[in-house]
Amino acid sequence: MLNAILRGKTNGLFRKDIDFSAHKDFPGYEDSLTSTIVERITYLPPSIMKALLKIPRPLGDLIDYALWPTWQLANRNVIPDCFLDFQSARVIIESKRWDDSGQQKITQWEDQLQACPANGKSLYLLAIGGQGSAISAHQKQNIQLIHAFTLIELPWRELGENARNALKTLQPSPPECRILRDILAGLELHGIDCREKKWFSDFSQDAKSHGLLPISPSALASLCNSAKLSHGVPPLDCSKNIPDYDIDIGAIKYLLTI
Repeated sequence: MLNAILRGKTNGLFRKDIDFSAHKDFPGYEDSLTSTIVERITYLPPSIMKALLKIPRPLGDLIDYALWPTWQLANRNVIPDCFLDFQSARVIIESKRWDDSGQQKITQWEDQLQACPANGKSLYLLAIGGQGSAISAHQKQNIQLIHAFTLIELPWRELGENARNALKTLQPSPPECRILRDILAGLELHGIDCREKKWFSDFSQDAKSHGLLPISPSALASLCNSAKLSHGVPPLDCSKNIPDYDIDIGAIKYLLTI
């Protein structure tokens, strides 16, 4: 389905008589984002899953998993987005559509932790997306003490960065590389910016190799702003001490050759 959407071959499945044109038209939903990414993560070996999800300890093999399982708590249903059952750990996943949106709810975590089937294994609650100020650091610390679990907060964009790092450093097999690239494609389809970030210090080194010395990050920012403004793109905010900027590599190469 992912590739059908990417190539505009949905044949009206999501909207009557309309094909989505990849990133332009596909609105993306929390559930479609969750299923697209989590399904593919489960295809990977535990070592790569651990790296993608920031799990601090070995997981063992994945025994079973379920998207939107229904658990019972005090005669009502509790439905997390996903439950992963490994040999050495259990992982509850509660995902929200957007990063930094403050959508995660501690009451939802409480219900899921109480309803989760107990089997003596280590328990993790993975909150993907929805970070923000809605839940205080004290509340997070307190709930972990009460329910004896480890909370892991993971923005979607960081999951994308983890997938890129896995491609570079974990020596995945060719099939695993295809799965990781599908994860990146699925994130980008849903509007999650997974483009590789470059540091100004890296660009300064490139400038050095092109004979543009000395060139500081602020000077390079000014060059980039000139190029952006000439193309009608809003400039970078140089008043903020932000160490990295998302800059098109082609534009940088152009700047370094003028």
